[in-house]
Amino acid sequence: MALPVERLNASLEGEFHFRGKRVSAPFALPGDLVQFQMGRHGFRIRHIERAAAYPPELPLAKAFCTVYERCGGCRGQHLQYEFQLQLKTGPIREQLRQAYGIEVEVRPAPALQGLRGRMDFVVDGALVGQRAPGEFETLVDIDRCPIQNEAANQALQIFRQSLARFPEAGFQRATQSGSVKYCTLRAGALSGCMILTVVEGQEGSQHYGALLAELQARLAEGGAEADYPWSLVETAVEIQNEMSATPGGRAIFGEAGYRERMGGREFFVPYDGFFQPSPRAFEVALQEMFSCLDQALAERAQQGKAAACALYDLYCGAGILSALCLERATAAFSRVFGYEFSASAVALASANMPDQTLPFSFKAMNLDQAPRELLSAAQGIAIIDPPRAGISKALRRALLDARGLSHIIYVSCNPKTQLQDFAELKESYQLLRAQIIDCYPHTPHLEQVALLRRRDHAGI
Repeated sequence: MALPVERLNASLEGEFHFRGKRVSAPFALPGDLVQFQMGRHGFRIRHIERAAAYPPELPLAKAFCTVYERCGGCRGQHLQYEFQLQLKTGPIREQLRQAYGIEVEVRPAPALQGLRGRMDFVVDGALVGQRAPGEFETLVDIDRCPIQNEAANQALQIFRQSLARFPEAGFQRATQSGSVKYCTLRAGALSGCMILTVVEGQEGSQHYGALLAELQARLAEGGAEADYPWSLVETAVEIQNEMSATPGGRAIFGEAGYRERMGGREFFVPYDGFFQPSPRAFEVALQEMFSCLDQALAERAQQGKAAACALYDLYCGAGILSALCLERATAAFSRVFGYEFSASAVALASANMPDQTLPFSFKAMNLDQAPRELLSAAQGIAIIDPPRAGISKALRRALLDARGLSHIIYVSCNPKTQLQDFAELKESYQLLRAQIIDCYPHTPHLEQVALLRRRDHAGI
């Protein structure tokens, strides 16, 4: 079956309609003919027949990656960047305009290549790469990824060359044998961490041991760059598990994490802890977060609430955002409360606080199951940086009941779910401002920073 592409959508993909449903085709353009089939798992694109010509107003670009259209990562390299940005921000901007009367500022990416500091590479025998779009079982071998930073690319070469010497250490997906399923690279500003995800029970195999020895020797030589240390971490999963960099791992060489710089401060990030995958781009979002903080504190002062208040860091990770907020406004806060699922991140959060005399409490907690009374006694400002799924239903209930919270600074890596959260919170909170930041060029993903004020505290 074949149908023509009608338009480009916010996912930077071609779109057509079939039986009343919208269907997306990666890398397809208006006028292309998409051949597809229906299966148990939905639509499967079989082939794209290119149009004879495209209108001159369609701003096309030449892809810079050698495996573009075969790799399932990027979606927009064939489109000029300004057009990409317009496409993927358009629906968010329109929804915020219609629902809240807010004109959103859009900040472009500071660079179009080399931004990412985290990538997860699939291993299949001696092959290392990414899955093909819509083809979970098909692996695209990747020698170099231009969207990740150069330190990570050099570390990728070390892993590929070492695995080529001991290919039996790689997990063979056809025979379900071997050890290493994933190699995750986390390359920070000051150091990097290579995480090997291995099959439980295969940690002691001879081939894997030889690979570890080779990698440790290569990394000990000075890492992927001069004066740039790399550590090596091992984490194990069941053979059917396709998660990478899972908790509970151990350091084979160096630290069980890496060192990053953000907002002028240095932080240690555990290998399994959340941190921005594009830190250089997130510095732009950080400035908007500071502006939201300044506005919230100024409004509290206008309300006669200039005295120091508490800061609540929800989905706090290693406490990095709250630490930066404290440095920005040291005297504004009397204490800090943080909640995060990852116990390893929580263990580091206290050490990251810039003022060790300030009372702080960081707890490992699954906020998907947050007790309703979690914030019932809260008095102050909350900063929220949830996963892509957005704020959990349980935490939303707690926020709605938190009458002592004057403001929420909401940092999101998924504006779509953030908009859903705004709608759920609007009975108690007013959206004051929002800014979209493109931390992930050539993909549909965006960051958005927003400031909400509790309606009970609006008497300014």
